[in-house]
Amino acid sequence: MNTFLKENRQLLILALPLIVNYFIEGCPNFINNAMMAHLGQTQLAAGAIVSSAFTGVLVFFYGALSAASTLVSHHFGANEKRQIGEVIRDASLVAIISSIFLYMLLIYGADILRWAGQPPALITLAIPYLHGLMFAVIPDFATMVLWQFFIGLGRPKVTLISSILYVPINILANYSLMFGHFGLPAMGMFGIGLGTAVGYWALFAGLLSYIFYQPQYRQYFSKHLMQFKDLHIKPLLHIGLPMGFMWCIDLSFGMFAAFFAGKLGTTSLAAQQIGVQITGLTFLVMAGLSQAITVRIGHTWGAKDYNAARLICLIGFLFSFTIGFLFSLIFWFKPLWIIGIDFNLTDPKNAEVIKLACEFLVIFGFYQIANSMRYAFFAVLRALKDTYFPALCSLVGFYGIAIGVGYPLLFHWGGNLFQFWSLATIALLMIVGAMYWRFTQRVKLAGLI
Repeated sequence: MNTFLKENRQLLILALPLIVNYFIEGCPNFINNAMMAHLGQTQLAAGAIVSSAFTGVLVFFYGALSAASTLVSHHFGANEKRQIGEVIRDASLVAIISSIFLYMLLIYGADILRWAGQPPALITLAIPYLHGLMFAVIPDFATMVLWQFFIGLGRPKVTLISSILYVPINILANYSLMFGHFGLPAMGMFGIGLGTAVGYWALFAGLLSYIFYQPQYRQYFSKHLMQFKDLHIKPLLHIGLPMGFMWCIDLSFGMFAAFFAGKLGTTSLAAQQIGVQITGLTFLVMAGLSQAITVRIGHTWGAKDYNAARLICLIGFLFSFTIGFLFSLIFWFKPLWIIGIDFNLTDPKNAEVIKLACEFLVIFGFYQIANSMRYAFFAVLRALKDTYFPALCSLVGFYGIAIGVGYPLLFHWGGNLFQFWSLATIALLMIVGAMYWRFTQRVKLAGLI
């Protein structure tokens, strides 16, 4: 029992800062949108399109770079200090190569928007924003690598504190450069991209300085890193690329679901969005918890403490199911608490959307329990350096079943959104079943059971 409680505590110490950090990361985007709204509706629309596209691309690269924390956690558990520095060095090289691809997308961003059929006036406003963001790419990726270093070591408080400090710097820089305050020129849309870059450069410089002024972190970086004898690029890509791919599948599925709902009418879209935004909060909690599970298993696995690794798997599954279930209780028994955040419950004009939303929240409750378990199994498989299978399961489940069958269900067979999300939940349960099978196979091979 003492060991069980100890591992519960260790997992929570890791998970809570990561969960809070995920919530804080969303603050600058929210405030940036509010600032752009003061420039005008067209500016806000242009900024929204660029931000959505930029975030969608970043999701892939963030997933790829987050593999560094998995490898660092294994080497930390095995007390292999030299290899930890080498992983961060090679992750930095991957970040530089990734930045080149992102630069190309930003350079040709206007052409991509034209190809997508966006209005010329919107594209004209988007171009300076794209150009401003070019200055943010390198520090953004570099910061991501350093965050993975701290997370892999089991020091997520460093990333949390750095995020808390970054938010006001980013807001102040964007406000000053966008509207021309404190003696700076008013740069409009270019200013908000440049302000984002200023925030990231400050964050990167702060983290780098902290590493080299703290001996406990500086010890991992020495002159041997310049020899390039042992490269870790292959395992980084082996773990990271499927992760980035899976995150893109998750994001794009939400976009397809919104597109489907929009074609059925604004009422359907509004009702669906209520459930989607709350399950988005569950996702942030599970993203932090799943990374904590991966890191803790990595530490124990590296130390060859397989009994502890097995216990962490169990605790992770229990935590994940509990989180999904508790959120679902609100969906099932107090749906008006959630709906009331967005709509006036006493206004008769909202009666139809409230009725639809209540129906959707029933199935969303089951959906998020299944999704919480999916992330738990993914966390364990990621710790075992198996990310291809979860990515493949997500591709088949979301695209092959949910979208592949859902589209004709909605637009050719007379189905409705409730049936679509029921199908998506079934697909998700099939993904969980497949990942459970994979989990049992991998842990048997690893000797955990």
